[in-house]
Amino acid sequence: MNFLGGHGIVGTHLPVAAGVGYAIKYRGGDQVVLCFFGDSVVNGGPFHEAFNMTAKWELPVVYVVENNSYGMGTDIDRVAAVDELFTRACAYQGKKAEQVDGQDVLAVHDAVSRAVARARKTSRPTFIEARTYRFLGHSMSDPAHGTYRSREEVQAERANDPINNLVDRMEEAGLLTEEEYEALDHSRSRARFRGGRTSTHTCTPTSSGAAWTGGTRGADHLPGGPEPGASRGDEAR
Repeated sequence: MNFLGGHGIVGTHLPVAAGVGYAIKYRGGDQVVLCFFGDSVVNGGPFHEAFNMTAKWELPVVYVVENNSYGMGTDIDRVAAVDELFTRACAYQGKKAEQVDGQDVLAVHDAVSRAVARARKTSRPTFIEARTYRFLGHSMSDPAHGTYRSREEVQAERANDPINNLVDRMEEAGLLTEEEYEALDHSRSRARFRGGRTSTHTCTPTSSGAAWTGGTRGADHLPGGPEPGASRGDEAR
């Protein structure tokens, strides 16, 4: 597993991901590129350039847009002619797309695992739209509410916190107790305060199947968890 870092210009890392995908295919490797970006990127030229290249050359790249409805302080409905972002992949033959609930950890894991397996098998790209929400401001100078969104909206969205939802499902399945979670949460918060790093799972590069192993203990047995061969979220239309 390799991390290529971020990029200072909005959206210009998408062509970089395409280039890495080209290098993988040229060398005959089995790696897959995962590229993450925000919803404001889809209206820029690099988005379409990268999508065209990866589709035409059939490159093993999985693009994931974290659609939280706001590009900094601008509601996406004000600037995007198509608000179902995953449908934009339909313009590029061979690129599969799907929309997934970004607040559902297992749904996202399932969607990305399918996309990675497809990239390894067919060397074709996938576009995933994860519908999520940003609880805090875009930056330190951006208030959480009061300017472009209301306090009531943010509070309503907080009721669908993905971490809390996963903890509830793990507790219901008997995989985690409230005491264990509180101890874990406390230890991680303390480590962050001290500048340390902690990890609850071990990531291991694989040559087939999902992008990584570890940290998925009992995932298939959680209430509402994916059944073998089943899919979550809305499939591409």
